[in-house]
Amino acid sequence: MMKKVLVTGASGFLGRATVLALLKAGHQVTAMVRPVSKGGFDEHENLSIIRGDLRQLGEWADEVGFHDVVIHGAALTSGDLAEQIATTVVGTANLFDALKASPVTRLVHISSFSVYDYEAAVSKNLLTEETPLERRTSDRDAYTEVKLYQEQMARDFTRDQSIDLVVIRPGAIIGPDRLWDYGLGRASKHVGIVFGSDSRFRLTYIENCADAIALSVTAPCAGSITVNVIDSDLPTYAEYYEMCRSAGADVPRRIVPIPFAVMRALVWPLEAVNKLKFSSTLRLPESMHRFRQQARWSDIECPNDGARRLLGWTPKFSAREAVVASLAIELNATSKRLR
Repeated sequence: MMKKVLVTGASGFLGRATVLALLKAGHQVTAMVRPVSKGGFDEHENLSIIRGDLRQLGEWADEVGFHDVVIHGAALTSGDLAEQIATTVVGTANLFDALKASPVTRLVHISSFSVYDYEAAVSKNLLTEETPLERRTSDRDAYTEVKLYQEQMARDFTRDQSIDLVVIRPGAIIGPDRLWDYGLGRASKHVGIVFGSDSRFRLTYIENCADAIALSVTAPCAGSITVNVIDSDLPTYAEYYEMCRSAGADVPRRIVPIPFAVMRALVWPLEAVNKLKFSSTLRLPESMHRFRQQARWSDIECPNDGARRLLGWTPKFSAREAVVASLAIELNATSKRLR
């Protein structure tokens, strides 16, 4: 069934792929992009563009309500807490204000795996939609704190407006120019370090993720559902590095693998020294910070049963196919720049 769908953050990494997946599925799509963005979309009979900045109310606010479904993917992924609040939280509040009393019947909110409490996940060796959300936001980062707040805003808004809500929580999204440093934590010209070398990389390929989001537009939903989007047969970080190297990535041929158990063992003395000598004020790197290293490198079972059951989704591309396709695009772009 064709729907009129608005996509915020449409010129971003995931937003652009989502727009293309929606068009392929036969929907009528409005892509909302920043005023200065080139958009980068080819002309399509079912595609229109709205230019606007969610941080500031403007003409865009009069146009966004004329849709059946809104996919809200606009968010700042870096910067300090103040920057992320000024962009992500303010933008979300403005969008929801503009959507009040509109004919929109469903909001698809793009959240993140970062919202989970990984201490709880590690204790059960399982991460699902039922895993508790992070409570110690100060022990993580600004992105985690803001995504938690943004998700709660979406729940409050849809409840107050009595419309359906689909929360999509993707794992680490990989694709062209976003291959997460090929699995390397540190690297020199000749040697690379692979943190959590024996842990599975909780990834989803950009096209697999966009397909899941497109399916969420028409998936059965009575009220609210939450869905983790993560690919099947996840590689370990060491395997992922090798996939990238064999596909042509410019990486060191030698690596030093550091299993997660070793990383975890090193954390305790560092935390003790930080507490005793520096009153816990020393900012430890992510790899040596207990809660942040758990969030990125702990090895946890992450089934995608929910997305399969609730969305009818099956990831089309394997991790190896995703890496090969992504690097082919990167290498081709590099070749063109060098000509």
